[in-house]
Amino acid sequence: MRKSKHALAALLVFGGVLAACQIIAGIEDRDFRVVDRSVEGSVETSVDGGPPDPCPHRGPPDKPDADDDDKTGTYVLALKGIDLRSLDDAGSPIGFDIDQVCTCDPRVAETNKGGVAACAPRPNASPGTECDPARGIDNKLAEVIGLFTKLPFPGIDKFDVSGDFNRQIDCGRQTLLIVMRGYNGKKDDAKVKLSFVESYGIFEAQDPNPRQDLETCYDFTDAAVLDAGAFQDGGIYFRPKYNGTDKWSYPRSKITKAAGDLLTVTQLDAYVKDYTIAIDTRNSPASTTLLIAGSSVIASSVALSAKLVPLGPDGTTVLPIDDKTGEVAGGQPAAKFRIDRGELGGRIELAELLTAIGLWQVNTGQDPSGRAPLCKTTSPSFVDLALSALCPGSDLMASFDDDFKNKTCNAISFGFGFTASAANVGDEHEPTPVPSCDGGAGQPYRVTCP
Repeated sequence: MRKSKHALAALLVFGGVLAACQIIAGIEDRDFRVVDRSVEGSVETSVDGGPPDPCPHRGPPDKPDADDDDKTGTYVLALKGIDLRSLDDAGSPIGFDIDQVCTCDPRVAETNKGGVAACAPRPNASPGTECDPARGIDNKLAEVIGLFTKLPFPGIDKFDVSGDFNRQIDCGRQTLLIVMRGYNGKKDDAKVKLSFVESYGIFEAQDPNPRQDLETCYDFTDAAVLDAGAFQDGGIYFRPKYNGTDKWSYPRSKITKAAGDLLTVTQLDAYVKDYTIAIDTRNSPASTTLLIAGSSVIASSVALSAKLVPLGPDGTTVLPIDDKTGEVAGGQPAAKFRIDRGELGGRIELAELLTAIGLWQVNTGQDPSGRAPLCKTTSPSFVDLALSALCPGSDLMASFDDDFKNKTCNAISFGFGFTASAANVGDEHEPTPVPSCDGGAGQPYRVTCP
């Protein structure tokens, strides 16, 4: 008998907070470190034109002053590793100032909305829940995950949040694709279109990458289940090689292949400055989908900053940068890119997040396949525990338009670090339907805060 090691933090990635329901292996081994784009103690101008704001709000970099012409390239990357903690290994914070207020900062009493909270705390919220750490960073989800890693749950060995996510990517089962269109492939580009697209696995072998090692990629509750092959996806996936040749599948509803190009359904305005790809929709109604627990959820107020590493055609050779121009030597666009350091943040409505958690498939032993959604687990209910932690921990409204109107918080901020490798888009593949839960009175399953 093997107990499940999965944890509540199957939260992100996930097209997409995350998104894929789970994502890659050992981020520490992949030299992850968040880029710190703010300087402690720096002074910025108040967003409303008032006196200087002493709080150095953390956000994506500014747009480039100039454009490096030609917008013809389409580049595909796949998440390789994520970090769902509040701080990375170097002690640098992960996340952005999503509501653009350093909440509870005594230095901003007369600037930037006076440091007030974006919404009223929910019942049972601990005093100070609404307050931000340094630089106004909003990443309450990481705090909640940190709490869950310390709680004992029967039937679960431990919560290895990032590890559980990352193993799914390393096993070729799920990831989040990053598609950049209209990018010139150079140091600066003021207008790029970026899309997050969920992938449900690699089904095309790139010799010699073998199929998954079943003992590594699955937790089984009974050896007989393994012997009979009676598990959900039958070991049909192939491991990624992370060298630009991996062909990740895509859902038909998200990508259309036409004339050799990839036409994505949802596109966000992005830009590149000094080979850093960035998105800032904190003051926009724009939204995108991320994968959380294998379910697509809507994320808004998305902020992104990720350092692009220019690569050659083989997907592994790093191209040298000219010290004088800051461009790839010779001035040519890169053939491919990888990301060694990146961050993604935003807000997710609580009901979306809680419902995704409830539908997350884990190895419980309550189903012939050894897998069942959390909403079907018994006491102590994992979903009830998620309710008790996430609902009081909410810190934002689902829409930025409802911030600072004294409404009760109904969303939670998130932020995670990530790495990504060059990749390709393979064949279309829809996720395998999985058992759900009864929402009652013939309604779809949905979890809301009390």
